[in-house]
Amino acid sequence: MSNQLQVTYEFANFRLLPREKQLICGERAVKLQPKVFDTLVMLVENHGRLVDKDNFLKGLWPDTFVEEATLAHCISELRRTLRKESDGEEFIETVAKRGYRFLAPVKIIGEPDEQSRAPVLAVLPFENLSPEPEREYLADGLTEDVIAALGQIDPIRLGVIGRTTIMRYKRATKSLEEIGGELKAAFLLESSLRSEGGRIRVTSKLVRASDQVQIWSATYDSEPRSMLAFQRELSTAIAQ
Repeated sequence: MSNQLQVTYEFANFRLLPREKQLICGERAVKLQPKVFDTLVMLVENHGRLVDKDNFLKGLWPDTFVEEATLAHCISELRRTLRKESDGEEFIETVAKRGYRFLAPVKIIGEPDEQSRAPVLAVLPFENLSPEPEREYLADGLTEDVIAALGQIDPIRLGVIGRTTIMRYKRATKSLEEIGGELKAAFLLESSLRSEGGRIRVTSKLVRASDQVQIWSATYDSEPRSMLAFQRELSTAIAQ
């Protein structure tokens, strides 16, 4: 999810472990469907703040068009489970026509202090600048692969924001400074994709969030035979 560093969230009698995809009530694991679990993580990560429906839909289903009813079903299942495990306590507020807010106080465990905290990197969604709409799937695939490759480098020394959180910023109009502040990310990787015929060009820039200074950039050209192989090779190249 949001950060590859191990973080545990505690609320009421629950413990939420995003990286391990576990919700614990007391000493017992609570079973949730994957999308319902991801919905809970988004709510808890933003506890006390309104998460609008568009951010949910972009974050949870970035590659698929789904109706708001699907999100409403996930919220309903989550409410039912949390109520059952907590003797009817209400954790989620519905803000009509806008979104949802997590109400319970949340304690975050496992975050290093400011002195020892590893720098956090956010890989922003790749921007498709080519006229072919099918390249949108390639752009999303590259985003996911680069996040995965960077997340494996050294989670203790480099925190990488997870895909579900990042996809909320697809086509976002916010500045890099604003995004960096919201994600508490020291660095942002901004990338674009262009194609002409069978040839693809990817440009990536590493930007320091505090002052938007570009500290690294590279361009990759390829005429790939396999898109999956291209995604793997490019994500490895950027990670290196």
